[in-house]
Amino acid sequence: MKFIKLMIIALLSTIIFSIVMGGMNYITMVSKSPEGFIVPMIFFGMYAAPAYVLGGIPSYFFIEKICSKMKVTSYISVYFTKLFLYGLAGIVISFIFTLLLTAIEGGFFLLPNEFVAYLFCGFIAALTFYHVALVLNQEGPFAPKDKKEKE
Repeated sequence: MKFIKLMIIALLSTIIFSIVMGGMNYITMVSKSPEGFIVPMIFFGMYAAPAYVLGGIPSYFFIEKICSKMKVTSYISVYFTKLFLYGLAGIVISFIFTLLLTAIEGGFFLLPNEFVAYLFCGFIAALTFYHVALVLNQEGPFAPKDKKEKE
């Protein structure tokens, strides 16, 4: 059941991330056409979905395991710790994913600003995953009162 929930989180995160990145791409385009939003959105989704499934789900388990061993009880401390860990995981996954994609395409020729852009996209994607997981898991200070009482 947990894996199905994580797949739903990955799917929703892919959709949200693709819409945001497609919108950012559309805003920065010189010629505005309807395809200017949809095509990049699909492009971002095609690359984000495998990264979420192959990197995001294992990162979720790893980060939850790390945070469960910590003796932190404050919601704010846990939130910012996980925020940092998810951001770091997003950068690492983006770094690995970028290296794999450039190796498949036949070389490691990325300009520094392109490489930083890929890392930033990984960071944003990871934070999207984290916040979608927070909403769907209903954790933290916004959890329903009956869930807080059970803990």
